[in-house]
Amino acid sequence: MNLAHWLERTAKRHGNHVALLRGENMVADYAEFWRRAAGLATALRDLGIAPNDRVAVFARNCNLSSG
Repeated sequence: MNLAHWLERTAKRHGNHVALLRGENMVADYAEFWRRAAGLATALRDLGIAPNDRVAVFARNCNLSSG
């Protein structure tokens, strides 16, 4: 299953359900999570990234639940 398709379908069916938490706090519901993911996809496309291109994510380790 394609995760992007799953996220879009879930956002349409359960948009107001909690999707992302930071500790006890809601960061985004599925509708917002889908909007953010779609925005990132658009930005990558605008940079010339095409389907099946590889993209690396570099981020520092962190504990999001500690606030």
